[in-house]
Amino acid sequence: MATRSLFAEVAAFPVWIRRTNCKLIVIADLPGLKKEEIKVELTDDVMVIDALPNREREASFRRAGRRIVPLPYGAEVACASAQLRDGILTVSLPIKSARHGCTVPVDEIGLESGALSLSNDQYAKV
Repeated sequence: MATRSLFAEVAAFPVWIRRTNCKLIVIADLPGLKKEEIKVELTDDVMVIDALPNREREASFRRAGRRIVPLPYGAEVACASAQLRDGILTVSLPIKSARHGCTVPVDEIGLESGALSLSNDQYAKV
């Protein structure tokens, strides 16, 4: 079973990934596949795209396989959308803005101005 999934990943269809400040866009080339033959699953940290061509329609070239795409922190999987047009699958996910933080300025003070002393019994060493 592990060999089959490894083969599916190696022989899979091409995928392009683009990230902007507020969106992740994943594009997969899946010529000849219908939407019923494509499955997109999202968790908090990965996107899995499975291409499962219907074996009864072997007349045209279709790609099969699985691609696993890691998702960045802040990807809003509940707001994802997927479109298939002319064999091109486009999956879009909004990304929350980066964690907001701030820079803390460091002031220098001398011992004579009442700075704390670090005795062993007052603080735990980490």
